[in-house]
Parts: sequence; C-alpha cells; structure tokens
Amino acid sequence: MYESASIGEHYHLEVLSASSVDTFWGVYSSDKSGCNSGMDIHGVRRLNLTALINRDFSGNVSAFARRIDRKPSQILDVMAERKGFGEKLARYIEEQLNLTPHVLDGAVDVFSNGDNIQPVQVGNFEDGPNVRGEVPLISWVQAGLFCTAIDIHQPGIAEEWIKTTVPIKPHTYALRVVGDSMEPVFPEGIIIIVEPEMEAVSGDFVIARNEHHEATFKQLIKDGPDWFLKPLNPRYPIRPLTTTDEICGVIRSAEHRFK
Repeated sequence: MYESASIGEHYHLEVLSASSVDTFWGVYSSDKSGCNSGMDIHGVRRLNLTALINRDFSGNVSAFARRIDRKPSQILDVMAERKGFGEKLARYIEEQLNLTPHVLDGAVDVFSNGDNIQPVQVGNFEDGPNVRGEVPLISWVQAGLFCTAIDIHQPGIAEEWIKTTVPIKPHTYALRVVGDSMEPVFPEGIIIIVEPEMEAVSGDFVIARNEHHEATFKQLIKDGPDWFLKPLNPRYPIRPLTTTDEICGVIRSAEHRFK
C-alpha cells in the first residue's frame, strides 16, 4: 500500500548549514598537512562524505544512495549520527565509487576546500514514485452500475481526478472507502485505485457487485473449491461468493488524503 506523503522528487529537508557543521559533528579543523583534530574517525568520515556528496551528487543523498546500492535511510542515519560510520561502510563506499582506499579517513580538502563545507540536504523522505496518470474518482453507485465497462471519459463521471503511481489502463478508476468493514488496513475515507481489466486471484482485494448491482469492497478468498468475500474487520461476517456475484475490479493501491 502506498501512502502519499510526497510524490516526485520531493524532500522534507533538515539542511545542515555550513555554520552548523562543526557543532553537528564536533569541532573541525584542518592544518596544512590535512590532519583533522578534535574529531574521532566517524566524524572525519562524515565530513568527507558530506563534501563528496556535494561535489559529485549535487548534495542529493538519495542519488548517492542509489549509486552505491543502499537505502537513503541508511545513509541518513549515518550522517545524522544515529548510526556510526564504521570501517566496513567506509571501505564499501570507496570500493563502489572507485576511490583511493582509506581516502574517507583522511583530510577533508580531498573533496572540498577544507573549511568551505556546503550543506547537504538530509531528507526524512526518499524520492517519491513517479505519477503514472490520473483516474476518475467515481461513486459506489456508478461502480455497481458500470462494473467492468466504465467509460472514464463520459461527461460528469468523475467527482475529481486522482493522481496515481500505479500503471493505468483505459478503464482504471478510484473509489473512496465508505464504512469500517475493511479496517484497520483500509479506514473510511481512504482512496483506492481499482483496475477492472485485471483478473482477480485468491488474496486480492476486489470490488464485487451482487444481483442488485450494489458494489462492495472485500478480500477475495478461495477455500478448496469455494470462494468467499472476506471483510478485514472481524466484526463483519465472511460471505460466500455466489453465482450472481460479479468481480468488477482488483485494488492496485490505496492512499490517505488529509485534505
């Protein structure tokens, strides 16, 4: 499930200013020989990594993390001193970037002008996934009436258009969850993206309609030869999938919207 805290190249920034670098990692100084004083080896490596990311990755921690095949959160934890900057990681970074062995342990002016260390953007979020398109948010009455043949270009079909990060097809649409039968995973108000052209298998979350063309949102479960529609909230009963029921679509993703 995707909760859209950010979409695209967005960061929630905790920028380390040049003036605060010394207080963030301890007192820094560099003499003519390139030796760093007043710091332990972890601090020296962090300063060098800061300068390296600025020089070669324009201060983008996520781009650096992708280059060395590590999660941005791992790098951020090291840079924010939530984790140590140990020997193994330092040598790994040097190897991945074809750097001189132990260069991260040396003078910071290898990567910068020594005392002119620029801020690195330390984000709380990784890069968001790319938006694939927009789909119409329709009503549950419409979902039950149209089922697998929704014309999303029909005038007035959409209450609004929802951006989504999943691949879309000509009839992909969105619904806003009503009620608490699918809590706690899908609370009331969450928006779900429905793909009517996808074949449902056991375990999928689906939109189904009954003989009265009433749509419902449940999990499709197979037990032996029998199929069932299962709510996630244990307060509601599981019911058999009958011959008069029709599966209208498979849930591809869900997102919280706060406003």
